Amino acid sequence: MSTRWETVCAISLLSLSLPVCAWLAMRQVDLHSQIDNARARLEQERNAAAVTTLNSIALPANAPLSLCNQTRDHAQVTALAGIYSVPNGDFNIFNSARDQWRTWDVPAGARVPLDLRESGWNGQALFYAIDVNAGGKRQLLTGTSRDLHGGCVNLFAFNPAVHQPH
Repeated sequence: MSTRWETVCAISLLSLSLPVCAWLAMRQVDLHSQIDNARARLEQERNAAAVTTLNSIALPANAPLSLCNQTRDHAQVTALAGIYSVPNGDFNIFNSARDQWRTWDVPAGARVPLDLRESGWNGQALFYAIDVNAGGKRQLLTGTSRDLHGGCVNLFAFNPAVHQPH
């Protein structure tokens, strides 16, 4: 009789545990689904935030560069680099040092426009770097087209010890 009783108990336990196991399995699947959905929402939020940030950052437009010497000394530009956009959206680089280009002399009080069409560059830039010597002082000027005032890079204007307005 004990074997019959054991069989009945085993069947009863099995019949109770099967629904519980099924419920636990379904709950686990549901939890995994919720986790996957939460991950997908988080990724979408991160992507949306990244796109919003990138859309808020706009590159400046190309602008013509001129070298303006507001000092009392003759200045010489020994190297000039410019990054500029072209109509198809790509970027090009002009680098006078790399290309062994000439230097530029900028007399005191002068404004020298840069038109380098023979090099394939019209002198307009998004970003620029200029190495200049004047009055025995050397300085590296860098900036974007947004930094230009009237298209002019003021040589030594950023160094009050060298800048000598007329």
